[in-house]
Amino acid sequence: MKTHGGVRAIRWSAHWGWLFVWALFITVAASTRTLWPIDETRYATVAWEMWHNGQWLVPHLNGAPYPHKPPILFWLMHLGWMAFGVNDLWPRLIAPLAGLASALLGRALARRLWPEHAPVAWLLPWLLLFGLYWAGFHGMLMFDGLMVLWTLLAWTGLWQATQRPRAGFAWMGAALGLGLLTKGPIIALFVFPPAVLAPWWHPMWPGWAVWGRGLLRAIGIMVLIALAWALPAALLGGQSYAADLLWRQSAGRALESFAHRRPWWWYLPVLPLMVLPWSLFPAFYRAVARAVAQTGIDRGVRFCLAAFLPGVVLCSMVSGKQPHYLLPLLPALMLLAARGMVAAPQSFSLRPMAGALAVIAVALTVAPIWTRVRGDTSWVADLSPLWGLSVLPLMVLIWRMPHSGFARQVPLLGMLMASMLVFGHLSVIREARSRFDLTEVSRMLGALERDGHPLAFVGTYRGQFQFLGRLEQTPALLKDHEAGRLWAAQNPAGILIDEVDRERDCIVPPSLLCRPYRGHYLVLREAAQIRVLSDVNALP
Repeated sequence: MKTHGGVRAIRWSAHWGWLFVWALFITVAASTRTLWPIDETRYATVAWEMWHNGQWLVPHLNGAPYPHKPPILFWLMHLGWMAFGVNDLWPRLIAPLAGLASALLGRALARRLWPEHAPVAWLLPWLLLFGLYWAGFHGMLMFDGLMVLWTLLAWTGLWQATQRPRAGFAWMGAALGLGLLTKGPIIALFVFPPAVLAPWWHPMWPGWAVWGRGLLRAIGIMVLIALAWALPAALLGGQSYAADLLWRQSAGRALESFAHRRPWWWYLPVLPLMVLPWSLFPAFYRAVARAVAQTGIDRGVRFCLAAFLPGVVLCSMVSGKQPHYLLPLLPALMLLAARGMVAAPQSFSLRPMAGALAVIAVALTVAPIWTRVRGDTSWVADLSPLWGLSVLPLMVLIWRMPHSGFARQVPLLGMLMASMLVFGHLSVIREARSRFDLTEVSRMLGALERDGHPLAFVGTYRGQFQFLGRLEQTPALLKDHEAGRLWAAQNPAGILIDEVDRERDCIVPPSLLCRPYRGHYLVLREAAQIRVLSDVNALP
């Protein structure tokens, strides 16, 4: 009985242990990091302005319509605030919860693709959740974690359509619509290729007449969901907002990107980074190769290839590229890897991970010392070299671990990665926080605003302070320091926010606050001090 109980416990931990390891990592991540500029604070501020002004249809930033992103992420923040009150924690939990839902949905899809190969389903969460790429972007307030969820939902509906067309295409259409309301038409690059290549992977191909009608229904549902928001939002936001929303932020981005424009081959070196730490192991590549070798007989493998390969090609054709844009394609690649691991179990060593830890140990030990020798005042100089030395015992332990198969090594490597992610948050992220965390400054600005001090910002302002400081109004936006002096003369009780390159630039005129910020210094000055200095400089 004890033996059977022990076997059940081991099996349960392999199948569901990832859930507790992931919860531990997210708890540590949420407690060591806040919303950081520029993207996270900007998105939270958009949601805050919508919430504060009672404007639910048209996202706003700095008092103007914000056409760059649709509203789903902002609405999800509102839902949490309605349930728990306005707080900083809920926005940071949206992406991790989306990642958890994606892992569960990926397991369900694996069972549908390979019902006779159950281990594929329980390997998948270990492969997904504890990869550096997945954990990094699913720990941030961004849109891509939600895009992964909608993509998996659409793929699940697409496969379900092989047996229950009406329900499957309805799910696919709903997922496409949610994707459009999350990040725009890019969802089509992930979902339409496997839909069009269905004759290659469909277990019982019904012909284009039947399949095409189903696709048209899905597209119709997608369009209805999108237009239910886009049309009233375009009417309410005005002509310029409508033009940006319906063209520039969708087709315009694909045809000629105005941000993150990169060459077609740019994603090729990114792909190995997507699957760290698994890409360190030759056994991972062999597993993918074994899965691909079964293309002729395995419909599930064909489905994953039909989603992954065309998706990478199409994303490479889009001019704007960022590493996280490929995140929705990662489940398809990991499904292939898990299928190959189950097809031909192989014993392998974790020593490549020990090698990676050696590199990390050297970097964490040398970088702070080197930075201090150079006289650099960046946050790297604040790191203790002991953090690097503390990695060495784990490196030695991994080096001495015996060879074993995927069933043992994949969960073990997942737990090791979770440990390293926790380590990274307690060491690197906690030190970097002093240069990126604007919570204290924002709350100070909020208190000043409530005391009647008008606020102004010199330079390019991206909404860094509104949500964190719960500001009632956007600071006055000033182009340069000359505009700052004029504003100070007109607002003697005001507070001017500025960014300077050197700490000594905080001294004249005297600053109310000066702190390091993203390689520069963030300065708060009283308008009265600027006005006095201007008057002195004006004397003959």
